[in-house]
Formats: sequence, structure tokens, C-alpha cells
Amino acid sequence: MADTILDSSRQLNRLLEEFNETDVPYDRNQRINERFDEMVELYPNRCALRYKHREYTYYELKRLAENIAYSLHAQGIEKGSAVGIYMERSDEYIISIVGILKHNCTFIPLSKLYPIARINTILQVSDAKALIVKENEHINANKINNRVFNYAELSNGYIEKEKSKEKESEEKNELAYIIFTSGTTGQPKGIGIRHYSIINLINSMKDRLLPDDIERRIAVVAPFVFDASLGQVFLALLTGNALEVVPDEIKLSCRLLDKFFRENNIYCTDMTPTRLDLQVEYYNELNDNEYYPIPYILCAGEALPISLARRFFKHKKSYQSKIMNYYGPSETCVYSTVFEINNDNIYNMDKMLIGKPIYNTKLYIMDEQLNLCPIGVEGDLYIGGDGLSNGYIKQPKLTKEAFITNSYDESQLIYKTGDIARWTSDGYVEYIGRNDEQIKLRGYRIELSEIESKMEELEGIIRAKTIVVSEGKKRFIAAYYTSNADWTLKRMEDSLREVLPYYMIPSYFVPVEGFKENVNGKLDKNVLPDYKAYSLKPREKELQVNSFYEEFLDICKDVLEISELSLNDNFHRVGGDSLIVFQLNKYVYDKWGVVLDIYDIFRSDSIMEIAAGIEAKLDDTPIYEKVEKTNTDNLEVTKMQEILIESEPEIKIRHERQNIKTIPPYNMVYKIKSDKYINHESIENALNKVIHRHEMFRTTFKSQGKKYRMQLNDPTNIKYFRYIEANTSIKNIDITDYAIEFNIEKLPLLQLILLEDRDGQQIMVFNVHHLVFDMYSLRIFIKDLFAYYNNLELPAIKNNAYHYFDQMKNNKNQKSVAFWKKYLAGRPSSQCIGSDKTNGPMEAQSNERFLVRYFFIDSQRIKRLRDTCEQLGITEFNFFTGAFSILLSSYINKKDIIFGTYVMGRDDETYTESPVIGLFTKFVPLRYIIDEELSIEEFLIKYRKEFIDVFKHGNLCLDDLYGSMNFVDLIVGELFNIVFNFISDYSTKIKHDNRLITTIETPNTPEVYPIYFTGVSNNKNVRFEIKYKERLYSREFIDGIEKRYIRILEWMFNNMDKKISELFVSEGIYENINFKRKS
Repeated sequence: MADTILDSSRQLNRLLEEFNETDVPYDRNQRINERFDEMVELYPNRCALRYKHREYTYYELKRLAENIAYSLHAQGIEKGSAVGIYMERSDEYIISIVGILKHNCTFIPLSKLYPIARINTILQVSDAKALIVKENEHINANKINNRVFNYAELSNGYIEKEKSKEKESEEKNELAYIIFTSGTTGQPKGIGIRHYSIINLINSMKDRLLPDDIERRIAVVAPFVFDASLGQVFLALLTGNALEVVPDEIKLSCRLLDKFFRENNIYCTDMTPTRLDLQVEYYNELNDNEYYPIPYILCAGEALPISLARRFFKHKKSYQSKIMNYYGPSETCVYSTVFEINNDNIYNMDKMLIGKPIYNTKLYIMDEQLNLCPIGVEGDLYIGGDGLSNGYIKQPKLTKEAFITNSYDESQLIYKTGDIARWTSDGYVEYIGRNDEQIKLRGYRIELSEIESKMEELEGIIRAKTIVVSEGKKRFIAAYYTSNADWTLKRMEDSLREVLPYYMIPSYFVPVEGFKENVNGKLDKNVLPDYKAYSLKPREKELQVNSFYEEFLDICKDVLEISELSLNDNFHRVGGDSLIVFQLNKYVYDKWGVVLDIYDIFRSDSIMEIAAGIEAKLDDTPIYEKVEKTNTDNLEVTKMQEILIESEPEIKIRHERQNIKTIPPYNMVYKIKSDKYINHESIENALNKVIHRHEMFRTTFKSQGKKYRMQLNDPTNIKYFRYIEANTSIKNIDITDYAIEFNIEKLPLLQLILLEDRDGQQIMVFNVHHLVFDMYSLRIFIKDLFAYYNNLELPAIKNNAYHYFDQMKNNKNQKSVAFWKKYLAGRPSSQCIGSDKTNGPMEAQSNERFLVRYFFIDSQRIKRLRDTCEQLGITEFNFFTGAFSILLSSYINKKDIIFGTYVMGRDDETYTESPVIGLFTKFVPLRYIIDEELSIEEFLIKYRKEFIDVFKHGNLCLDDLYGSMNFVDLIVGELFNIVFNFISDYSTKIKHDNRLITTIETPNTPEVYPIYFTGVSNNKNVRFEIKYKERLYSREFIDGIEKRYIRILEWMFNNMDKKISELFVSEGIYENINFKRKS
């Protein structure tokens, strides 16, 4: 510490006045709820809050918050009281905050990771009068020493506002919130923050980050028990902008978080340096087009390394971003200083700075005698001003020690931060480090004495001491203790979990006979036994492990940077904190497509238990709660369902007139083969469970006026299954004989038939109406069916099909609308291969007859084609549609080609990973503008990226696509008149009984368009079906189409480096082709 006397009054003036020239006038009497109401008046219809698929305008948020406020009043909660919030991170958490403030009460944010004992302590210390919880939270209200209110009941209990007869006193409601951190006395410290402190903070942030009144989206990533989150919450809600609450499952994945930022056009987000480090690593893997530059990233919570900032700004697009390095202890209202880092100054910096004080904030760097340190000299950092807390709740002694009189202005208090810092010559502050026993570990402020105190409260523990140890880049807490009782590691950890949050539980526990002191009377750490060698060890379990578990263990070793690790080890104890979970999630998601839940990880006793949870998710296998019936009102059908419903009767009539024996128009019929015997009673029982699990299997469709609606039904007494002992060999059975026609107004809309011949050979026929099923649903159906067949239980479906349809109806993604508007700009009129027989209309006639032609791409050709696709990093679909566009171009003599295709329609991350059955498929146009100067390879790679965008934005129905066009593009007419569909036969190994299941779809393409191409891929080959109108095309003409398509495919994978123009020349395309074309 410096003990230096300032050399001049001029420097004294710089330190006291010039460097602290932060006075900015504002209304100190304004409450947060009053400022919020001003925003409601200014921007009632602006979006105030968004969480997942739910969003609220400022007016709606105000009304919901008033419900909470008035319900608290009705329950006898007086104004000025403290109210805790104990819920998962959600929109309801924010509504509760605003509601509590509207009732002129003080809110206390609590974490789901806190043990009940700590919650009770916090509620007692703060003298809280109530605790708000979520209805389905797993909490025993009897264990809470307070009044517990259900959020749903509070939010629904609207009471008319009564005008207050008396004005509330200033003192009664001066605190906006109380936030708790670790305390030296063994109890958490409650820090009370006033309303005007938040108003001052937001004024400062607004003027620096929000240059105008344009509506922007502000994301909050931090947990609500971190005050950095409150900076984001109030920055949005007190300036008329949208608050985007990042869901926990998205926070845990760099990929999903980046996707969230990009899709929601985030303007500003908070992020700790450790979290930013992980995100920068992820950004380095992206190309320039995928990178989304967030204008403002607010870094706080720990020191920001200058090397990290430099790595961030190495990305080409990072010049559009700014990192705001904020600093401030909780005792001074979130942030006290700020330093802006940008592309211009980062490479001129030789050290990281925490910047200058924000509005109405004073900084003092002093020596041990409380003399100001000269510029450039290290000292203790003290903070004063309008952000200062009123002290620690019910801890006057601690408050007096930390909040001292400012000797340079005795009318004011200043807070001793415990941080060491120094001034630079141009008035910036450089942070050096800590100067007390408080530590910051894994982003949390921790008082080691609190851990020691809680250990000494345990039965048999006489004395406890904790130290911080380092292993490489990681730091851990090691606890030494004396005891007259035997303790196991599990018992010790379980006991502390009841009173301490997970991040305060030591990684090592070492029993000792006693402690020695050094000459200064402090713990002599040098004589303590080695914490690794002598710590309590977990009891080894007999483990049945497979390659999956070993692979997961290797991943844990990588992210934890520990070579000696076993499946018995506790993930948290060996250094796995919430930030390590981010890294682990990236590996796990990339390898297995599973997102880990931080709560599950910290509740797990071992790495083995975490691995088991992942394995259970891989095939949606069990160990979770049973699904419950979802209640729903009648829901209007989707556009795709409406098209099917309205066209089906006409096709049926056509088939009846022509006396055609065929599968009903919109039935999907599959052969399902198993390499092991299927017990008919067990499979029927499994099917009934699947039907109970998936709402769409219990759905019918009814006409109400001009609309069609879905209706959920009771499946009791409905026969879905048949077991048939066949008299003939399975090989000779025509499964179309068993595909019944469904009545969409009645159950069932599916049937499963198990056929078995005299030799014991079996095959199942699965027949289901397309209204309730699509190709992707087949995978879910098979997995669920055989999970139940093996007597397993499945996890509850988070979002059912009805929920998805409702969201799809109400949420039109504006980015998708903009994409299609640009994609279809200047499009040609609908195209089709012209008829070789007639100049009549292309549209289907009442007596229209369709014929089908089949052909195969043999195994030798398909192997070469697949090798080519693998080398280029493209899919078979890319290759086949590219060839198809050239085929169409050759027949219609145009280079701008559009044809229809199907996309999965499960575009949102929630539904992509959710096992929901239903018709989500969307019909979209694919557009190729053929540049003859491109090589085949360049052509295919160019459109690979466009396919990704088409699928990404395939969440709109055809009506929406037309709605996205401008007038000029709209009057061109229909989008397309020819369709290309590409699907795969599905096979899977059922791990529960090592059974191989193979499915083969019986083609049944709709009879709407003149020509319909369908490709079906399997391991051996690709088979194609061309369904076409007999009135328009001769067999010879279709034969020519088939042969030309095969020649184009073969020429392409044999001549990847040659130009498309050479392909046209080789085919004689555009020269002397006699065909009639639609005008």
C-alpha cells in the first residue's frame, strides 16, 4: 500500500473534483414504478417483455403487474413490506418484480439453487412478509417459515384499485430491492438498494447506450440473483425498450445463445468475461455471414482480461460492436464505473481499465490512513454517491465497518470495496485485485468465514478453516476441520447442501487433529496436510459401464482439464461450475444433440449419474414423470391441413368414377419390419400408450361454418390394432388391401396391423391419415412404440402439437417474411413441363387420371453420388434438386426455375428437439437461377447455403408466402406447378432389446399438380416415382424425362469441374427439342 503524501493542491483538485465531475441533476423522489408508468403512457403498444413465445406490451405488463399488486394488498401485505420471489427464470418472475414495486413493496430475488434453509434465513433477516412461488415448483410450503403465495392465484386475483387516503412516507418505501451475498458472520448479507439509486443508474446507462428513442431489444442473461440482471431489466423497462429474457436452456449453449441474439435482433446484452470467452471461442468457428455483431455487450462480475477483448475484436464484423467494461459492487447499485472498448482503442491499450465513474458517483483511492493516493499509486478503492446502499439489513456493526464517513465530505458516506486500484493520468481507474478475505469464485462473491461457520454448526464438527487452492487455471475451496465424529464425503456434502448454495460447497474436505498459527496469530497454511492426498474420498460403486460412459468421461476430463477422473467423482466437487457446464454442453450437444440442465447436474452425486441422464434422453427413454393429458379448446386447422381436407373429397370421387383400387388419397401407409419376434398383446398395449401420449392420435376434424377445427376426443373403446394370422406367405401380401379409409370427423385416424404367416414371419402395416402425421413423426412413433413395448416410461412432452399450432398461427416471424420477399422478388410465373399431347388446361379435371412411373438409381451410381456429396459437404437432396432444376430448364427453355418441395416445418429449436407427432410439414418453393458459367461443383455449393435459409424460414404457409410479396410479384400468379419431394426410408436399432426396425413407405403422392417427382432414399439405392396426368403426357414422353434426368445426374458426378453450359451442349439442350409448352 502506498503511504504517499500528495505533491500538490492541483493533484488533490484533480482527484476530488476533475476525476469525480459526475454531477447530473435528476428527480431523486421518483420511484421505479412511476418511471415505468411514464413508459406505459409514452409507449403503450410497444413490446415490453418477451420470454420464449410469450410477449407483452407495456400496457399488458402494467395490467398484469397491477393484478399482483392488488392481490398482495387483498392478502394483507402492507406497503413497504419485503416480498421474496422464488421461481424459475421466466416472464412471470419479471411480472412479479414489477407487481411488487407497484404495491410500493421491496422485492427479494431468490434462486432455485438455494437450499430451503438459506431461503428461510434470507426471509427472516429481511423481515419478508411473503414469498411468491410458481404453482408447479417442487417446494414444501410447510418448510418455509413465511406466507407462501402462488403466482397463478395472485395474477388472476384482480381487485379494483382503491385510492389511498394517506400518502406513503418516504422512509416506508425507500428500498426497491434487497439482494443477498455471502457474509462474514456465517449468515448471508442483505444489501438494500433505494429507488433513486436505480433511477440514477438507468439515466447514466441510457445516455451512454441508447442515443435515441428507437425501439430496441435488450437481453438479460445473468441470473436474477445477480444484480447485473437488474441493470438489464430496468434499462429496458424504464426506457421504453423490449426486455428479452434468455431461457436457461438457451443460456447453456453457445450455439443457441448466438441463434437467440441473431433471431431476436438483440441490441444489448450482459455477459460475464468467462461467458464471453466461451462465446468468442464459438464465434471463431463461424464464417463472417453467420456472425451476428451485438452493438453493446456489457461485461461485469469479474476482471475482463485484455487478451479476451483483443480476441473478440479480431473477428471481421466485431467493429460493429462495443464491449462496455462495467464495474461495481452490489453495495453501490450494480455499476459504479464504465469503460468502453471498441475496435479503435483495443490495440492501443496496454492494460485493462474499469473506466470512469457513472453519473453522481464519487471514487476515492486511499491508503491505510485514509489519505488520497497520488495518480498511479495503488490504494484501497472507496465509492460514494447516489448508488450507495443504506447498509446491510439488521447488521449495524458490519454496516458501520463497511460504510464510513467521507473525510473529504463529512455529510456523505463512502463504501470500502476491498478492491485495490489506481488512477491513470487521464482520469481512468485500473483495477488491481482484492485486499481482504472475500473471494470471487465462479462469478460469486464468497466469504470463506460463512462456510466455516456453517460447518461448525454441524454435529461433531469442532472447528473449520477454509482456504483457496489453485490447480492450473482453476481455483477451488478446500475445507479443513477437527471433529469428534466420523464423517463421510456424501454425508458432509448433503449436510452443507441444506444450508449453502452449491457454489459455496468446498471441493475438498480434510480432517485434521488441530490447527497451528503463525507468528501473526493467523492460520499457518504451510503446515496443513495435502488437500488431495488426505481429503475424504467418495465410496467407489460397482459400475456397469459401456463405451458411451467412457466417451462422456473423456469429455469431462477435457472440459475440467483433469486427467485423473472417474465416473464416481462429483462433477461440481472437481471444479464443474455453471460456466464449465457451458463448455460441457457444447461437446454434448455437438456429439449427441442433448442440452444439459444445470439444475440436474448440480443435483447429481456423480459424473455417472449425469451420463445416465444424457443416455436417457438419447432415445427419449425414461426415468421421468409420466405424461399427463393436455386440455385444449377447439383449434383452427393449419393451412396445410385445410388444403388436404378440401381436396380429399374430389380425389375420392375421381377414383370412384375410374374404378381405381388405390390407397385413400391422404393416407400414409408403411410396412414395418422387425428382425425379432413381436408379441401381439405387448405391441397393442404399447400402441394404446402412444395414443394416450400424443394428442394428434386422439384428434378429429369438424367443419364449423367455413372453418375447420381440431377436436380432442376420448379414445376409450376405439379399436386401433388388429392381429391377423395370414394364410399366405408374408411376401405375397399386398398391404394396400389392409389400408382402410378414414372418416376425419371420427376416431380412429390410424390403424396398426400385425400380420403373421404360418412360418412365423411377421410384418406390421401402419396406416395413418396425413392430417395428424408427417414423415418426421414416423421416427417419434417408432421410438415411443418400442419404448413402451419394452415397458419403459417416457418423459413428459414439454410442448404438445396444439401448443405448436397455436404459436404458429399467432406468431408470424418477420425475418421469415422479409426472407421470402427477397427470395421471390422478380420471380417468374409458375412453370411446368409442357404437354406433348394437348394444349388443354394444366389444372386437374374432374375425370383426371394419373399414372405412375418408377425408376431406380442403382447402388453403384448412388455410391459414387454419395461420395461426391460427402466431398462437397452437401446432401443428396442438394444434388438431386440441382439436377432437377437443370432438367426443368432443359424442357422449358428458362434459367430462372421454381418448383415446390416439402420442408420439415419443425423450425423452432424447441420443437426440433421435442418429440411431438403431427402434421408440421410446410410446402415451399425452391428457386434456382442457373448460371451456365458456373461449374457443377460451384453450382451445388452456391445453393447449399440457400437451402439452409429456405428450411430455416420454412415456418410460413403458402398464404403467408403470397402475403410477403410486393404487388408486382403477386400478380405473376401461382408460385409453382411442379413438385419435387425427397424422403428416406427409416430404420433404427432399438437399444432396449437390440431390435432392428425397418420402415418402407408405400408411395401415395397427391393428385394436384401435373407432374410430381418423389425420391425415396435407402441404404442400397434411390427409387423415384413420377406421378403424371395421362391427359397431358404420353408414356414415351415420361420415359424421355426419366432417361434425361438419369443422364444429367451421371454427367454431373462425372464432370464436377465442368461448366453447366457444357452439360447443356452434351445433351443438345435448347436445340431442336420438339415439345409443347404452357404459354
